[in-house]
Amino acid sequence: MSSSTKLLSSVLFLPAFLFAIQSAPAPSNGQLAGPEAGYTSSGRYVNTYFGFSLPLPRSEDMRNLSLPSNGTSRFIFGIQANRGGLSVLTLIAEESNNASEDAVRAAASGPNHHETERVMIGGREFWRSSSQAKSAAGTMHEAAYAAATGGYILEFNIISFNSGFAKELQRSIESVEFFEASGARSNGGTTASAARSSVSPTAKGIDPGSLSGNVYTNSTLGFSYQFPQGWTIADKAIPHAVIETGHQAAWGSDPAAAREHEEAEKCVHILLWANQFPEGTPTQEMNPLIVLFAVDPICSLAVQLPRSIDDKREIAEAAQQFKDAFAGLPFIGSGQSSVSAFTDQGHLMLEISSDSTVKLPSRTKPLSLFFSVRFTELNGSVVAWAFVSGSQTSLEQLKSTKVNFTPVGAIPAGNAEER
Repeated sequence: MSSSTKLLSSVLFLPAFLFAIQSAPAPSNGQLAGPEAGYTSSGRYVNTYFGFSLPLPRSEDMRNLSLPSNGTSRFIFGIQANRGGLSVLTLIAEESNNASEDAVRAAASGPNHHETERVMIGGREFWRSSSQAKSAAGTMHEAAYAAATGGYILEFNIISFNSGFAKELQRSIESVEFFEASGARSNGGTTASAARSSVSPTAKGIDPGSLSGNVYTNSTLGFSYQFPQGWTIADKAIPHAVIETGHQAAWGSDPAAAREHEEAEKCVHILLWANQFPEGTPTQEMNPLIVLFAVDPICSLAVQLPRSIDDKREIAEAAQQFKDAFAGLPFIGSGQSSVSAFTDQGHLMLEISSDSTVKLPSRTKPLSLFFSVRFTELNGSVVAWAFVSGSQTSLEQLKSTKVNFTPVGAIPAGNAEER
């Protein structure tokens, strides 16, 4: 596969590797609305109730650890490793009606009343303690971090007989990122303010746009888009994790593919990533998903969009190049992709569709995957709508969602009409 085609494949398949989410384990107790709601994916633990993402250190012998909850103390996540001595990291949520500063400091100091200090992690106030003690098994390193959030005291605890790995675990905790928590949502949807915060800044030349309710607007590119009500807007860390997982599954450690992947990430900017159900929700089918992304004008693509619906030659050439880009890639059935062109409100749209059956380690039955990606050019940028679902019927419903094109720079007079 040529360099230009591989870059194109990276662009096309940013939304197509979304099967990776389906392989992430759901909470074992099924309490998706509780503190235990979380999953691991692409080297991170993500807790959707409290709204944070914890990067995990790399260790071949690292294993998940499960402990029972005890009364008001809720065990939410744990790992253990034996790299140069036993190391354990646990996350606990302690219910608290009055999580005062003294209570949080006491949680961080532990039963031995270690000295604490105030630290800021991900823009949140934490209290931290660290100590070490000699024992028959060696020098034991301990560290604890505590913060008040949503009626709980969130505690990160480390016990390790390997000083180097203990420091790695501390760096992981101090790299925690926070996002809008599912526990703070109401009526199963996302508030307008929460949705706005989920739109991440993009590189110069691409306006990230804004959200109000279930309407995404980008006045710089000149369009607004209404997606289904009640859908969940993903934090920016989730698309990144899924894309990385998909790249590894498709290309492995191929250095050339890695370079093309890096180029594609610089070119392609996610504008909207919305799922019908919160990530980690057990579903029989693919969790329906809509992704909007734009390609920076400075990037050159291997495929040029047709300039006219009447130019059959350009459409045929683009169709063949799209099919060539799909050829040989995992998860997409060979010869099952189709390309078509149509106009919408005077804008030429090029659509590529495919379906496939995916085998996942976490499922006994194969997962059906149906997707369609529509491309058009707006203000010098290629903009795309990607729809992914578990059935053709559901996919057609997603494709019927409403797009309104507006003059560049114009602000629509109110939101699009709600369905």
